[in-house]
Amino acid sequence: MFRRTPMTSRLDHTVRLTRPADFIAIVPYMLGFHPERSIVAMAFEPAADPQATARGLRFSMRVDLPDRSEDTPDLAQHFADLLTRNDAERAMLIGYGPGWHVTPVIDAVRGALSEAGIDTIDALRVEGGRYWSYTCPDPDCCSPNGVPYDAGSNPAAAAAVFAGYVARPDRAALEAMLAPAGGQDREQVRAATREACAQAAQSAH
Repeated sequence: MFRRTPMTSRLDHTVRLTRPADFIAIVPYMLGFHPERSIVAMAFEPAADPQATARGLRFSMRVDLPDRSEDTPDLAQHFADLLTRNDAERAMLIGYGPGWHVTPVIDAVRGALSEAGIDTIDALRVEGGRYWSYTCPDPDCCSPNGVPYDAGSNPAAAAAVFAGYVARPDRAALEAMLAPAGGQDREQVRAATREACAQAAQSAH
């Protein structure tokens, strides 16, 4: 069964995204970690300029790729329902993992979004430092062998870092950072708290 409570996030700073590599580069900073075996949707407001693809990012969401293929339709509908409730009109989809796992999920989500009246700006698969587009038929633009990218040197990633965003290596690292202190660390926190309270009490007299 797929994880029904997706991770959602927003960016509070303006970052210009124009190329597929830009979208890929910014995702870890939106989520707080580099995703694996996941599908991410970035939901956008419609563009005021008819020549532009989309404008303001409403939010993004990430869900683990399902372990069972029979769970894919429910996952796809889950994406469509959440984007619809948030008044999204356009979305960028990015799947992380091997083609056999990502492609059926991307296809299902694109279909569900289309039925909900949500346009897919692009749909990408990311693996091993390369990306593949499901919407670009031009082999000169999107090689069948994938397009290499360097997220570390991408201007979008640099802008996110400059704005103070951090991307942990994976979800486990983020969860470890957010976990409450335990064992010796907890005792040190308690001792420091008691000392601070004692000092505050002395200052009050």
